[in-house]
Amino acid sequence: MLGSSRYVLSVQELVKDSKSAIPARYVHKDLEPVVSSSVKSLRVPVLDMNTLLDADSITGT
Repeated sequence: MLGSSRYVLSVQELVKDSKSAIPARYVHKDLEPVVSSSVKSLRVPVLDMNTLLDADSITGT
């Protein structure tokens, strides 16, 4: 697959499209979660998709 590229939507484009579902290519149900007790400071940010899709939360009204 060398030399090919895939169009990837930005978060802003996903919000503009008002889709409430995560695109299937980003969901990997077959992968086991990785849990490591050796790195306690490792934090993965969680995005609240409902907030991203809510226009009122963006404008502050």
